[in-house]
Amino acid sequence: MEFFVQLIITGTVIGSIYALLALGFTLIYKATDVVNFAQGELLMVGAYICLHLTVSYSVPFWASFLITLVFSFTMGFFYRKGLSAQNDRGAYNLNHNAHHRALLCDEGYSSDFLGN
Repeated sequence: MEFFVQLIITGTVIGSIYALLALGFTLIYKATDVVNFAQGELLMVGAYICLHLTVSYSVPFWASFLITLVFSFTMGFFYRKGLSAQNDRGAYNLNHNAHHRALLCDEGYSSDFLGN
């Protein structure tokens, strides 16, 4: 019975993550008519930071989750701040070339971190 409860909780957590990613894809696609896969990149960075803190430094999971949450928020804030500029009407224009360069850097950093 304990195993069944654990399977229910794990399935709910994984399903919630998939639902949030699908919601992100839907919101971005409806707003821009472009499919953008940057959520996966940012989710991967946060997941590996949490894993690294938990395994390598023996930080308790909840503490590493909170540290990762703060780091991910900060990284996303500066990522957005660095890639967009406010124009005269108050709307934000995204520099697409900088966006692609940042994604390539993100992929490079993650491959260095994983050792691939």
